[in-house]
Amino acid sequence: QTSKLLASRLATDTDWFLGNIAAYARYMENWPLTTVQAPPNSSEEFNRDIILQFKGSERGVFSVREPRVMHKSTAA
Repeated sequence: QTSKLLASRLATDTDWFLGNIAAYARYMENWPLTTVQAPPNSSEEFNRDIILQFKGSERGVFSVREPRVMHKSTAA
């Protein structure tokens, strides 16, 4: 059993991770970021006085490659 002073010094109230992030996870991309401009004389331009309008699309997800290289310590 530890003393109260030692227990208070060793206690943490946060979660932390230890490991190699590059070996743990990878970002898999279906398609890269693409931007499209709205055509001139659109309804938004007429109704709301929006002169330029852009839309950006991207699709991807993080995936775990090797879960054993990362360790999580949770606060008790």
